[in-house]
Amino acid sequence: MVRGSRAEAVYVVTEPGPLRGSWVALEPIGPPNHDEASALMLVRRHTPMLGGSSAGGHASHVYGAPMLIRDLKTADAIGIVENSQMAGYPGVAVVLIFVDQSRARPGIAMEAFAMYLRHVFESGAQVVHLEVLESNEPVLRMLRRIGVSPQVHMREHLYVAGRFHDVLVFGIDRAQFKEIWGRYGAILPGGKRPPAALGGSRPV
Repeated sequence: MVRGSRAEAVYVVTEPGPLRGSWVALEPIGPPNHDEASALMLVRRHTPMLGGSSAGGHASHVYGAPMLIRDLKTADAIGIVENSQMAGYPGVAVVLIFVDQSRARPGIAMEAFAMYLRHVFESGAQVVHLEVLESNEPVLRMLRRIGVSPQVHMREHLYVAGRFHDVLVFGIDRAQFKEIWGRYGAILPGGKRPPAALGGSRPV
């Protein structure tokens, strides 16, 4: 539950239990899945070009705690999604997603991404901000499939793994999120059914 307005920038967030979709569940990271999350973070640190930099323990997770992505078919922990509020910009959530490509079935990250964005918007975000390295093809491919285009291309912006990389910047607001998933829900995991997080009668 979120109280306050964009102008006030005062939020009270109640953490949910697991969010369950057709193919994946998102679980708040805590004692029951701490070891699995730690193992994923180790993989993430070894593949910085895919995982990006974590928001870190000192970040303000205004729009919900980091969550572990679990494949419902295999019960494997396959990734992590998290957010932080952009410094100086109330209402703007910086979202990061990391999926271990060696453990994830093709396309499954898309449902996790959709569910988490829904959660972030419901927790008070007005805009979701994404920064993706040019070499992070899995995430870029996912964004292309749902029709999201980069708004800014920063040349040699970030030094990672021994060299500078271009960074693509994306922004998605509430209205665009609702429109995108109305059009592209059929291509998500689960066939023609959109993710459970996008169903029901509640508006975004």
